[in-house]
Amino acid sequence: MIEVEVRARVDNLDDVRTVLDNMGAKLVKSLSQVDKVFELEKFLDSEHKIIEGGIVARIRQDGGKTKVQFKEISRIDGAGIELSSEVGDISLAVEFLEKLDFKECFTVCKKRNTYSYDGFVICLDDVESLGTFIEIEKMVDSSNLKADAKEDCMGLLGKIVPNSEIEERKYGDLMQDIINDEKN
Repeated sequence: MIEVEVRARVDNLDDVRTVLDNMGAKLVKSLSQVDKVFELEKFLDSEHKIIEGGIVARIRQDGGKTKVQFKEISRIDGAGIELSSEVGDISLAVEFLEKLDFKECFTVCKKRNTYSYDGFVICLDDVESLGTFIEIEKMVDSSNLKADAKEDCMGLLGKIVPNSEIEERKYGDLMQDIINDEKN
């Protein structure tokens, strides 16, 4: 499956929740997520960000579960392959990633409310150090459906948060910007 997503900054998550409730979107879950993000040198650019098409690994803890995930970074069309598997021991997962030459680079902590609406997954995120965002995701099973899915996501975003500020950068890019600014 291919995940197609759009992300936008929002000023007030409560206002967005009200719109979602009025649309009939269903709250699926609320949770806190902690992502330990790992990078592989060959996938980094000069700013230490993952290149387009590169792979990022993360260990995600949420709702009492821990998963190792590999995600293809796709900023251009907002679609990338994502693989995920539950693990029982974080230290073994870290050791496994390190044996593959992945290096831990930062942690992203967020509170996420996930909604379901008409085949879309809508996430409202309050991300520590970064701010508040809405993500709209749609899964497709073929690369030739990505453009239509992205257009659908953008259309839904326009209904929920008109004139929103699209954020093309991934949370990892935003975190790396903070790290780079602190170094300078």
